[in-house]
Amino acid sequence: MNPAYKRLASNGLIRQLYSITEEDPKVLHDELTELPAFITVLDSVDSSKINSDALIDGWEDLLKDEDKYVRAFAQDLVIYAFMTSGEFKGWSKLFKYVPASWITGEINPDYTSYATYIENILSGGYDYRKHFDDIAANCFGDISIVESVPVVNKDKSSNFIDANTVCKIGRPVDVSEMDSTKPYILVKQDMNGRNTDAYNLYKLIGFKSESEDSVAPVYIRMKKRGYSRKNNNIYEYGWDF
Repeated sequence: MNPAYKRLASNGLIRQLYSITEEDPKVLHDELTELPAFITVLDSVDSSKINSDALIDGWEDLLKDEDKYVRAFAQDLVIYAFMTSGEFKGWSKLFKYVPASWITGEINPDYTSYATYIENILSGGYDYRKHFDDIAANCFGDISIVESVPVVNKDKSSNFIDANTVCKIGRPVDVSEMDSTKPYILVKQDMNGRNTDAYNLYKLIGFKSESEDSVAPVYIRMKKRGYSRKNNNIYEYGWDF
């Protein structure tokens, strides 16, 4: 540990963070460095108010730290929490512990919303929309982000007019409904499967004209991401499933 940051060892958030490093080290500041594959809280941390308050207070202390690099780390962690959890505050999701004082702009008045940050800052020089692909890939089990669509409905009707494991073409919709078409869907391919391997994630890439007034959404398969350990599924930046 850098001696300058030894004081942070007792921080309520730092003490409870957990990560596994990527298999392949990366060059960072001219040095070969092991970077985390994902970051989350330790399994031993329960959802009690005492533990939650300690994590939140620790995060707030980092956001207000006198060291600019500590503040930058805490701010990046806020963005990471949003990018990997959306605004879904489920167990083990870091977003649950983001201080309210940050969300309301009390700590940094210039910070107004996560969406604004992604669109106005991350978009500089490249396509920020790829980050929404990352959110879907990391949170494919969260129905508030990715909707599960069965191949066949209970009434035996199909949700796809053409489909294989790589590409799926949905049932035609009216042209006026194009903007409301689901951008990401999760489809169970193995009807007997019970884990994540039974499901495929798909992204909307365009529409196929079916008639003058209707189009069929075209989806292409995406890789899911995440980490599964001891029955705890952590859908954050990690290895591809």
